[in-house]
Amino acid sequence: MRPKWMKNIDVAHNTNNTELVKEWLAEVIREINSDFNDGFTTMGLKRELFDFKNLIEDAYEELPSFGDEELEWEKERLYNKLKRTKK
Repeated sequence: MRPKWMKNIDVAHNTNNTELVKEWLAEVIREINSDFNDGFTTMGLKRELFDFKNLIEDAYEELPSFGDEELEWEKERLYNKLKRTKK
């Protein structure tokens, strides 16, 4: 059986709409944090999210490098994470 996240990516790809993936991600995070789910359901959802993360990371490693530009992306991401932590 194909995981739900793969089906959602297929739909987003076929409609050329990354907003669908963002919506799915937000929905999964809400479900993981929901008090109405048991540990088994939450663990399964987090596992799907983990698989999705690995898929993205593996694909990213296959792409060409843009050197200093990518370092700037990482710096910006770290800066934004640190800004969020201070609040």
